[in-house]
Amino acid sequence: MKTVLQAVSVGDPFMTKAQQGQNLASVAIILCHFNGKKYLSQQLASIKRQTHRHWHLFVFDDHSTQDTSSLKRYSKGQENITFIRNPRNLGPTKNFLHALHLLPDKYDFYAFCDQDDIWFENKIERAIAMLKQIDQSVPGLYAARALITDKQCKNVFGLSPRFSKKPSFKNALVQCIGGGNTMVMNRSAKTLIDESHSITDVPAHDWWVYILVCGAGGEAVFDNTPCLYYRQHGQNLTGSNKFLKAKIHRVNLALRSYLKSSNDKHLTKLFECLHLLTKENKETLLKFKHTRDAGFFRRIWGLFGLQLYRQSFLQTLCLYVLIAIRKL
Repeated sequence: MKTVLQAVSVGDPFMTKAQQGQNLASVAIILCHFNGKKYLSQQLASIKRQTHRHWHLFVFDDHSTQDTSSLKRYSKGQENITFIRNPRNLGPTKNFLHALHLLPDKYDFYAFCDQDDIWFENKIERAIAMLKQIDQSVPGLYAARALITDKQCKNVFGLSPRFSKKPSFKNALVQCIGGGNTMVMNRSAKTLIDESHSITDVPAHDWWVYILVCGAGGEAVFDNTPCLYYRQHGQNLTGSNKFLKAKIHRVNLALRSYLKSSNDKHLTKLFECLHLLTKENKETLLKFKHTRDAGFFRRIWGLFGLQLYRQSFLQTLCLYVLIAIRKL
């Protein structure tokens, strides 16, 4: 177990012209929280320390039962912080997608933000630098690794998984490689998600964004350099996959048809917005559906022909076990 040092900083006063151009890009930060008073002030402080200055923070309170007046006072006099309270509790997935849909498309980039992390000072700057390498008319998505810490953010237990295989639709159908708390997308990706009308029909906002961006011929990039402290405090709605207990829990979910249920929902929604997918990915989607519905040997052979993959050989091998027992 390692002691946490200061958050990564790249505060260089001698910025190049390219860096200055990046700093002019506008970013809408979507922070969704529910009863997040305990840790939210630290997250807000880390956002204020961003080396990229041109941002507007939208805090969507998902009808918290806690008193959040102190958090509103924290933003007093800050024209670039807006608090919005949902009239009813939506849950995290609907809250994030609803928030993204509500925001105007005037921003260059859109970032998801959890209530209990602590961002590194260069998180937004680094994401923009990588997204700027993508044609802005093409949907672009950035995700990164995170440093996993205890609930006080005093000790680091390790890093979230390193992914080396190229992000793609054939990976996205069976795995989400990007934590929503690290995700940043360009305006084209935001427009694409709006067009999918997906607010109430998908199991997880981050997985859906990854699937849709790749399915529509967009480009996803994964940064193996961590961008934030990912606090583990026992109340996370989704936790790190780093620890043995978490891995056993996820295997148990797969055996209890969580992956199958998620794929059912994704397929239903993808067929509703089939027009958004590329021709090649439409064909992949159709083959995946037929493979799941086929007999035993055709399921195994069909999955082999599809060449769907997860980010490790063992995980990919597990796909064949799951499809054999109809859990994929």
